[in-house]
Amino acid sequence: MKKIIPATRVIAGTIVSAIFSALVYSFLVYVEAYFLYENYEVQPSGKMKLDEWISNFNETALLTTILAFIGVLFWYAASYFWYRISAWQRTDSFWVWLSIWALIVIALFVYGYYYTDKTDNLGRFFASCFYAFNGGLIYWLSTAIFSPSTVKYAPLGSIRLRMALVGNRLLKRS
Repeated sequence: MKKIIPATRVIAGTIVSAIFSALVYSFLVYVEAYFLYENYEVQPSGKMKLDEWISNFNETALLTTILAFIGVLFWYAASYFWYRISAWQRTDSFWVWLSIWALIVIALFVYGYYYTDKTDNLGRFFASCFYAFNGGLIYWLSTAIFSPSTVKYAPLGSIRLRMALVGNRLLKRS
């Protein structure tokens, strides 16, 4: 049996995580755009039409998802190059993971709030919340499911999520 090179694992994890992020993004943006368009009826300021505002929302949501994925890549790099460990409980990897997550959520909310077109109601605020939620969720799910083995339990809730996905197979491996 060939030994898998760590760089190959990083590339494979990155590809799977990118596909996963794209699927999550596609679902979330569809639901959120529907909420903003149909249920909430956002009222853009000025001469901008609602369809144009929703189109801008979708583009910005894609950009914020890409920024969250860059955070995932940073976590992958940190976990492969900084945390060559056998006992993840004794490291500060959780705090590094949490710091990256918090920075992503705060940065995406602020970015979304200042770069989303103004609205006459709370549409801009909701859009910013959606950007932060999308980025935080994509970062959390990607890292909780696809983290390298040295830090696979560092993301918050990853043990329970992995148990829900793979069940008893997780216990047999550990």
